[in-house]
Amino acid sequence: MAGNQLAKHVWLVDLLRQHKHLTFKQISEKWERSGLGDGNPLPLRTFHNLKNAIADNFGIDIEIDKTKTGYYYHIADSSLDEKKSIRTWVMDSYSVLNQVMADKKLENRVQFEQIPSGNTWLTVFMQAMRDNKVVRITYKKFSDDAGKTFEAEPYFMKVANRRWYVIVRALHYVEQNKKHNTNCDEIRVYALDRVVNAEITDKTFKINKEFDAKEFYDGCLGVIHSNEKKERVVIRAYGEARNYMQTLPFHESQKVISNDEESTVFEMYVKTTYDFLQLVMQQGDQIEVLEPESVRENMRNLADTLSHYYKK
Repeated sequence: MAGNQLAKHVWLVDLLRQHKHLTFKQISEKWERSGLGDGNPLPLRTFHNLKNAIADNFGIDIEIDKTKTGYYYHIADSSLDEKKSIRTWVMDSYSVLNQVMADKKLENRVQFEQIPSGNTWLTVFMQAMRDNKVVRITYKKFSDDAGKTFEAEPYFMKVANRRWYVIVRALHYVEQNKKHNTNCDEIRVYALDRVVNAEITDKTFKINKEFDAKEFYDGCLGVIHSNEKKERVVIRAYGEARNYMQTLPFHESQKVISNDEESTVFEMYVKTTYDFLQLVMQQGDQIEVLEPESVRENMRNLADTLSHYYKK
């Protein structure tokens, strides 16, 4: 897909996401002012070509409704739902880039958060997932100078905390389970910035029908996976942290259970992994875990360690 065409597709989707319902005349007027049409109205034929290409390339349907005041276009409710969040993410990211590319005045006035490493292997793993091919990976942990080489079935990818991760079914753990009759977790998470080499093999695989990527991280924050059950966690937020947690919730299950002039109390059902504890620590002295006691104890231990670092 040509870069200019992609820009037009994203522009139209982003426009309808912002304004919900627009007539063709309104779309044409905004096209004329956007710079994509070089100051000219949007031809009806071009509009329908864009609409059809968006459906073909992104699976996003633009529908039309007849009302008393005219015909209005809108994005079908099912096209950008939660299950297709990758499309929403792409559209959000590219719509900003679209604006910067279209207007040179913004070129040095918009900053992006860079993912510093790991991008080298993105294409390899994406291609392997597309073709369901086994990948031979050489992986070097921070604590391992030698590194290890093994084969894995790439299931899906995730970006968290400025790092790319690939979630795989590690075949050496599969063999280990068969040999020793154990039940070791075969689904593993690997950071791409610690991959030394990755090669697509000729071996193919089928994803386990019982595996669900969303279920794998259900209740988890960040990239650390846990088989533990979700816990009810209650957090009291003070000051600006109240607004922060309301506008950027820790987890989709988060909700307010009480509120007063000084603080807001939230509850959520999560797995209290180290990623969760780190997120709590990031808020400093503006939030307090009230329940459960086990998490309060973990936070006390982290606070004691931090306090020890700064003792004179």
